[in-house]
Amino acid sequence: MNRKEYMRKWRKENKDKISKSDKKFNENNKEKRKEWDKNYYRNNKENHLEKMKDYYETNKEKVKEICRKWRKSNEDKIKEYYQKDRIKNRIKHQARRLALKFIPIPKGYLCEVCNKELAVERHHEDYDKPLAVDLVCLKCHTKLDKIKQQKDKNGR
Repeated sequence: MNRKEYMRKWRKENKDKISKSDKKFNENNKEKRKEWDKNYYRNNKENHLEKMKDYYETNKEKVKEICRKWRKSNEDKIKEYYQKDRIKNRIKHQARRLALKFIPIPKGYLCEVCNKELAVERHHEDYDKPLAVDLVCLKCHTKLDKIKQQKDKNGR
């Protein structure tokens, strides 16, 4: 038996020992652990996101139930978050309200970006022009918002 096989066998037989030592290390080295986790996530982001999607797909009901419970037990946090968000993004919320009120999406209207799916959402390129919207499908709206976020990060 070579060293690799021996270590594999030892790990299987001593899982609780390893678990205790890992917990002890993590408690004594919280900052190191945080830094390690950040670096690991950065380096394996795509793989991590793929695993998360797979987990969600196989456990949809469980995840939804956990989210429901969290929302129910943290209603005050959610309320506080939305109040802060409304204050921070007042212009954005006003633009959305105006567009919703004055710009209906005609039935059967196709997305202005892909012309394949039905338009179900309104996209503001500039919130200072609340009635200048593109009528888009959900997929295209998500893509447009990601592009907009990238532009905002890069300073336009």
